[in-house]
Amino acid sequence: MFIKEIINGISQKIYGFYEGLYDIYVEDVEQGLEVPCFMINLISSNIRMILKPRYMFESVFDVIYFGEGYKDCMDRGSELYDILEYITINDKDLIRGTKMNMDIIKNILHFRVRYNLILQNKPDIINMMEDHQINIGVGNRWD
Repeated sequence: MFIKEIINGISQKIYGFYEGLYDIYVEDVEQGLEVPCFMINLISSNIRMILKPRYMFESVFDVIYFGEGYKDCMDRGSELYDILEYITINDKDLIRGTKMNMDIIKNILHFRVRYNLILQNKPDIINMMEDHQINIGVGNRWD
């Protein structure tokens, strides 16, 4: 659905900022991972109805950076706050990342960011110009 578009938006933003300096993986790599590099993982997503026909799509991503030490991870994490605040999806729509946070565990940066979208399904089409008959009356119970 929108997960692939968001992943593409994240990877394009990172790739563009670093001018292709780092490889970016979106699938597990069992062997051959060249450090330094980024990996983008979906942590969770959900969809809930707000007001029909509108739905809220919420997703949380983990942008993992395999760096060359703690300072390198700290520098990349600090940059990701600015880089991933806004991404472009579908080549035109700008969305904002929220609830960003980062952890560095064993010289691996985990940068989490949430992207929320409001979706709208097409409502059932009702001809609003057709004739309607309404019967209005007052009932008298004493008759």
